[in-house]
Amino acid sequence: MTATELKIILAVCSGNIHRSVIAERCINRVLKKNGMDGEFVVVSRGLQTTSPPVGKNLRDYEAEWLASSPVLQEIGIDISDAKSTPVDISIVEKASLIIAMDRGVLIDKVNS
Repeated sequence: MTATELKIILAVCSGNIHRSVIAERCINRVLKKNGMDGEFVVVSRGLQTTSPPVGKNLRDYEAEWLASSPVLQEIGIDISDAKSTPVDISIVEKASLIIAMDRGVLIDKVNS
């Protein structure tokens, strides 16, 4: 399957620094475990991403990083290299499946 034939799974949350990034990594793990990683590409995006120097990664939020990182480490999920990326119409139109991390995210996007 070529890159243009891959189905896109899009995970969306507010800032794309925590929930959607973790979902992306977990979905990729499950796809790989089931031999389906060659059929899908999983990406995460945020509705309210921020510009540098504030908030491009969960590590930029000390309390949240300290609370989350031990649990993520325990389950083998590394998000330390993730960079917040805003959702855009192009990725939405290409996605085969869009996963909103909560109702607020879904309602915010539907109403905009």
